[in-house]
Amino acid sequence: MKKSVITLLLSGLLLSVSSIAMAGENAMPFQLSLVTPVSILDETQSVHGLRINLIYGSNENDRSWTWSY
Repeated sequence: MKKSVITLLLSGLLLSVSSIAMAGENAMPFQLSLVTPVSILDETQSVHGLRINLIYGSNENDRSWTWSY
């Protein structure tokens, strides 16, 4: 279990780092959200990388790896 969590976190980190170059000028590489109004980015921002939603999250033009709890 511990190995799979570490592998998952490292995969997400690599995806985020590689997506910085591909994100473009209006897209962000990372998003952390509790619910849509309580998040790092506004829901009108694009995310191209890693998106973590603890309850619910919404973004425009989502081309990312999404993890929701």
